[in-house]
Amino acid sequence: MKAKHLILLVLICISNWSSAFEGIIHCTKTQNGVITTFDFYVKGNQIAVIGNDGISKYRILLDRTAGELKLCMDVPEFDQKGYYVYKPGDVQKHDSLTILKQIQTDALVIDGERCDGYTVVTSNGSALAYFGSDDVDLSGFSPYFNDPVYELLDAFKSKKMPRKLIVNKNTGSYTIDLLAEAQTLDAAIFQVPAGYTQFQVSAE
Repeated sequence: MKAKHLILLVLICISNWSSAFEGIIHCTKTQNGVITTFDFYVKGNQIAVIGNDGISKYRILLDRTAGELKLCMDVPEFDQKGYYVYKPGDVQKHDSLTILKQIQTDALVIDGERCDGYTVVTSNGSALAYFGSDDVDLSGFSPYFNDPVYELLDAFKSKKMPRKLIVNKNTGSYTIDLLAEAQTLDAAIFQVPAGYTQFQVSAE
């Protein structure tokens, strides 16, 4: 009996591991007619966001298993390459959202797929999310960033792929369309680049 239980446990673990999404989530943000794009690289409980804000190159590495986020920055102007390590609670957030109401709304068909709709009303506006059927978990960023998108994704508590986010804040509105592309990712994407020095997180 014990052997059967052990085999069953192993099968469950293999099933859960094999179903973990690995690939890229392509995001298209539309705000006031301006379109910008960015990507999430996802491998199970690891997520990376790689970008360039015009001043510096950055890489955000979230490891949900370790419970930490690394912010890597390359600032050519100051000849600095380094990274910060944050744990939940390290970031002092301001104007955090308060969830006032959460309701299910009409579904929307996106690319032939029926996506369930959910609306969250907050202290800083509202948001509507449409979730598809793919098992893609993008949660976990809200303890580190004061960004309504991350706050709202965590508020929905969904482990499914969000296909569309419609955010109406007090300061403006925008829409984000998301599309998953499954593929094998290089492990280096989720690592601090070579030559980066660890910076200390300020207590201020």
